[in-house]
Amino acid sequence: MSNYSLPIKASFSDIETAFDVIRREPGAALTLPVILKEKGSLGVEGLLCQLIATWMRVNSDSRVYQSLGDESDRYNFESLCSSLYGTCALHYATDVLGSNGEHVKKSEALESAYSSVRSVLAGKYTFAYPDDYVTMFSFRSKGASKEYNNKLYMGSDSLNREYVRNVILDVIKSVVSKEHYNYISEFMDSASSIVSELYDNTHNHSRHDIDGSILSENFRAIIIDSSEMNPSRLIELCNCGIKGMLGVYTDWAGWMAVHEKNIPILNITVVDSGPGFARRWTSKSINELTLEDEIEAIEACFTKNRTTSSNHASGSGLAHVMRDIQKLKGLLTLRTGRILVSKSFHNGEGSIKVLKNDMVPRDSFVEGVSFNISVPLVNVENIDV
Repeated sequence: MSNYSLPIKASFSDIETAFDVIRREPGAALTLPVILKEKGSLGVEGLLCQLIATWMRVNSDSRVYQSLGDESDRYNFESLCSSLYGTCALHYATDVLGSNGEHVKKSEALESAYSSVRSVLAGKYTFAYPDDYVTMFSFRSKGASKEYNNKLYMGSDSLNREYVRNVILDVIKSVVSKEHYNYISEFMDSASSIVSELYDNTHNHSRHDIDGSILSENFRAIIIDSSEMNPSRLIELCNCGIKGMLGVYTDWAGWMAVHEKNIPILNITVVDSGPGFARRWTSKSINELTLEDEIEAIEACFTKNRTTSSNHASGSGLAHVMRDIQKLKGLLTLRTGRILVSKSFHNGEGSIKVLKNDMVPRDSFVEGVSFNISVPLVNVENIDV
C-alpha cells in the first residue's frame, strides 16, 4: 500500500497537488500535517477538508490514515484533533495506523476530539480548542441514523437561523481579543449573518447527492479563528492564483511595515462534503460537466432570486452574503468543482456580483464547497509607508 504525505507547512499548491494524487492513486494511505501554518488562513484548512471529502468519495470502502513518524502517536492525534481537518480525517478513516504501522483504535485517536465537542456543546468555547480557534461540525457516517452531536444541528429539516447567529456571535467574542473585538464589533451582525446563511445552505444542499438521496457519509462545518498573517505568507498567497490579492497585499503589508508586526485576522470558514455548486445546479455527473457548465452554475447561484430550492423565499442568500463581506472589507475565497472563486473588498468597495472574471479554473475536481472570509482586525486604510 502506497502512502501520500502532505508537507508540514502545506500550502494551496501542495493541497491542489494532493487532489491529483488522491484521484490517481485510490487506496493510498493518507498522512496530514498535525498543525497548519497560520492555522490555514485564507481558506487553506477548508481546502484541506475538501481533500478529506475527495478521499472519502474516491475510496468509499477503505481509507487508511497513517500517523506521522517524527513525534509520538499520542501527540500527533491530539494535535490533529485540535483542528477540523484532523478530526474529520480520523473520523472517516476506516483504519488508523500509528507511526509504527500498528492499528490504533479510532476511539483512542479521537479521544481529545470528544472532549472538545463536549466543551462546545456546553458553550465553553474558550476551553474547547487551543489558540483562539473553534469549530462546530455535523458528521454523518454509514449506518448512523443521525448526524454527529452538534450544537447547531437540532435534528430537524430546517435550522433556526437566529439561534445560529447568536451562537456565532458568542464564538467570535471568545476567539477575538477585546481590543480587536472593539474595532470590529459594529460589523458582527454581518459576520454572524454570513455564517448563518452559508451553514443553512450546507443543510439544504450538501447532504444529498445529485439525485436527491441522502449521502450515507457527509460532513458540514464551521471554523472560526483569529490568527496573524506575516508578509512572506501574503507573498505566497499572491502567487497561488487568488484574485484581488494585490490590493490586499498592499494594504496589509503596508500596515505591517508601519507597525513592525504581523497583522491580526479573523478567519471564517464554512465547508461541506456535498456535490458542489455545479453538480447540484445541473444534476450532471463529473464526467458530464464542462468547465462552462461550472462557471454558469456559480454565476447563477450568486444571482439574486436564482435557486435550486423548492422554497420560493430562497434565492437571495448568497447575494446578501456578498453584501455583508463587502461591509466587513473581507477577502472571499471559494473552492468548488474545478473552480476557485476569489474576490476582495479590502477597501469596502466593488461589485458584489460573482462573475467569470472572479473565477480561476483548477486542474482537479474537488468534492464539496468551502467558503473562507478573511477580515483584518485593524484599520489598514490610509497607511503611509
